[in-house]
Amino acid sequence: MKHDTESFWERIIRNQLFPATFPYQKKRPVIDLFNYSEKEIDVKLSGNTTNIDSISDQQIFTLSLAAFGVFLKKFNDENNITIGTLALTEKEIELVPICCDFLGVETVDEAYKLVSQTLNDVSNCRDCSFRDLFSKYCTNNSGVASVFRTLLVPLGIKNSLLGDRKIASAELDMYAYDFNMQDLIIFVSRYSGGIAIKCRYNADLYYNDYIANLLDVFGLFVQTMTNHGRSSDTILLLSEISLLTKDRMQQLVYSYNQTDKKYPKDKCVHELFEEVVESNRDRVAVVYEEHQLTYEVLNQRANQLAHYLKRNQVVPETLVGISMPRSLDLIIGLLGILKSGGAYVPLDPEYPQDRLAYMLEDSAIKVLLTTTDLKERFAGYKGKIIYLDKTEYLKEAITNLNVKVFPDNLVYVIYTSGSTGRPKGTLIFHQALINRLEWQQKEYNLVSDDVILHKSSIGFDVSVWELLWSYIVG
Repeated sequence: MKHDTESFWERIIRNQLFPATFPYQKKRPVIDLFNYSEKEIDVKLSGNTTNIDSISDQQIFTLSLAAFGVFLKKFNDENNITIGTLALTEKEIELVPICCDFLGVETVDEAYKLVSQTLNDVSNCRDCSFRDLFSKYCTNNSGVASVFRTLLVPLGIKNSLLGDRKIASAELDMYAYDFNMQDLIIFVSRYSGGIAIKCRYNADLYYNDYIANLLDVFGLFVQTMTNHGRSSDTILLLSEISLLTKDRMQQLVYSYNQTDKKYPKDKCVHELFEEVVESNRDRVAVVYEEHQLTYEVLNQRANQLAHYLKRNQVVPETLVGISMPRSLDLIIGLLGILKSGGAYVPLDPEYPQDRLAYMLEDSAIKVLLTTTDLKERFAGYKGKIIYLDKTEYLKEAITNLNVKVFPDNLVYVIYTSGSTGRPKGTLIFHQALINRLEWQQKEYNLVSDDVILHKSSIGFDVSVWELLWSYIVG
């Protein structure tokens, strides 16, 4: 018999050990200090207390181990699962691996039978010390603790691995050698009408909230599989057991999707800017080096440009290119385009020449705002070029325009990087941009004394928040 036992464990040690755990939430320390914390839940089972209490200790242990194995399988999308538990061997009570291959296991009944058979095989091979055999057959010089990342330990529950013994909480210190190097340990005990589950986990690896969620889900697995095991007239597929509790499902599917918020759905970006101007006329709106503009002057300059663009056939949703470095003219250009009804297309002057040419051609831009310093960069462009540093537009009226622009009209078109092929233009509408800016304001609460730094390329969408957010807030 000892020869058969040794062969059984040799086969497992050489080929079947797949330590299972949960993804770490923190970087594993160079030196493990094993700072443990604990969390506990009660799992109430359905039915009357008499029926529940009639479930044998062996069934409770097997169902709990099966539930833990299925939980690890589903969570990690792995079929080969190794869980440690306690067994009485020839020398002492020590940790042994329960190795299950869940490949092809589709129902709760099949999972229960697999774990039950595995426990029976291990129970029949306890006349040798697993620790000794591991030292004999393990070829990578790792200690026996490397076999186990997670444990499931029954407390006060008889089972075939312990014979007539029951492990009580007070005895756990006797097995501290086995318990001081694990990621996570599940202790299972029973009470009248239910099962108590305590989790001891390495707090250097996991956050408390993460463990609380894992424990709730494992409790759901234990509850579902145990309740099913007492009324096996139906088939319960493992795929039907959710990795989400009802509360978590409610949160993810419903609570997180309650995103309806009130925001100005009937306004456009430049209209919100014009409202802000009314109450902030003399306040500084933009600063560039030694130069600055108040809200009133900025609005007037943008109006003049908008009138000029309108005289150059810019109507709602006309795409207007804008290519210039950071400057006061850049802000005037953006607001002027929006006030005219057009949608701006940012063209970073630092882009390679062929990318600029492609974007101009692809977007079919008829009007381009830039500066005379960049004239050579657009020598081949056939459309209308307006040089903002020539100030020709400043002859126009300073009054707000009355252009019919709607929230579902385009506000800008921004091109992707082109890392997966040719750059593609993305269409953004006034309503979508206002929704984003209103969310940003709610989250970060920009106030009148705050200053926003424009640091991003105008071809990068972050520049939109940097350039326009403050102008709907004041």
